[in-house]
Amino acid sequence: MTKTLMLAGESRLPFIERVTAALGPFLREQGFADAAAEHVKLAVAEAVANAIQHGNQGRVARRVEVTFESREDRLTVSVRDEGPGFDAALLPDALAPQHLLKPSGRGVLLMRTLMDSVEFSTHPQGGQVVHLSKQKHAVPPNTQEKRHG
Repeated sequence: MTKTLMLAGESRLPFIERVTAALGPFLREQGFADAAAEHVKLAVAEAVANAIQHGNQGRVARRVEVTFESREDRLTVSVRDEGPGFDAALLPDALAPQHLLKPSGRGVLLMRTLMDSVEFSTHPQGGQVVHLSKQKHAVPPNTQEKRHG
């Protein structure tokens, strides 16, 4: 069974919090363990931040659309901005020595590390779309993750 949740908002940083707040319950409902859910939330927050800051270039009049689609075995998240787009193949290597001390430039690396796949495309009506996906891992019923604290 497929379940979809869609959110849209202005290119303002508080929209990131709105997205992650909606994503938490959605991930729990879809059976994601706490650690995996935190990975997804962090990757999605980074994608939305990039859409606001880089894609839409901070222009409040431009919108960001986020779609969560949960299928039986996989979650897919699409984040669309209304900016000019970019070629992800041209991004500098965030782990290269000359980039290690820079305060930014690791967002795509972070998304790729936390998610199973990250793909970029141009939306037919304009803007850039990042597609993030994560495989669901079966959690046996009546088991809970141990919390350390």
